[in-house]
Amino acid sequence: MGELNGKASDPYTQRIENIIKRRSWLRNTDPFKISPIVTDIVFYVYTKNYEGETVNISEVVRHCRGSERAVRGHIKSLIEGGWLSLERSSSDRRQSLLKVSERVNPLMRQYIDLD
Repeated sequence: MGELNGKASDPYTQRIENIIKRRSWLRNTDPFKISPIVTDIVFYVYTKNYEGETVNISEVVRHCRGSERAVRGHIKSLIEGGWLSLERSSSDRRQSLLKVSERVNPLMRQYIDLD
């Protein structure tokens, strides 16, 4: 790329180009084509896990745009598809925590390497 609308590259233009590359990658490569909510769920859980934080289903439902029923249905599909796993909290056995599976890591590396 290097230029946007004939303008020489500057940090702002490079950021715009990175956004375009990421959107294109998501549109063409994203295995979660079911819904943008699904991609949002995976990115949210991945980010929380990366930061060393735990995340439960209710927190994901509050974060995502969409009905609770739809978000919970997508989470269930992601678990069944092997993208997420559900584990019991060690501090409160009633609470279930979401974690991304190893299957997600190569996709995140591709996404990050778009810079």
